Amino acid sequence: MITENYDLIVYEIPKKSEYFTCLRLNTSGIANMLNFTIEDINDIKLVVTEAATFFINNVENISEKIRVEYKIFSDKLSISVYDLNTELIDKDKCKNEEMFMLIMDSLVDSFEIEHAKNCIKFEFNCK
Repeated sequence: MITENYDLIVYEIPKKSEYFTCLRLNTSGIANMLNFTIEDINDIKLVVTEAATFFINNVENISEKIRVEYKIFSDKLSISVYDLNTELIDKDKCKNEEMFMLIMDSLVDSFEIEHAKNCIKFEFNCK
């Protein structure tokens, strides 16, 4: 079994859009540390914000936080955004999912939505 070495940074914020500035700042610092370009950093911040917004729009319970896990590899940045509420996303009633998917498709190297875990994972390759 091959294990990949990475540094893990975990960040949690209340499930309120007024905390997105803190989330974007944290994301920007991590991406900058990995020498991403300014354009890539802006894309990464946008994607993280869109993932958090997706949960605000699609999981009504706001009692729990949003968790963002940054896995820093030598050749990529992997980010997972979780809604920590037990209420799951109803795939049939997702708001703005089509627009969200278009943004993800155009800005990230790979992504997946894990509805059963209330998780959105995406990766950016270092250049």
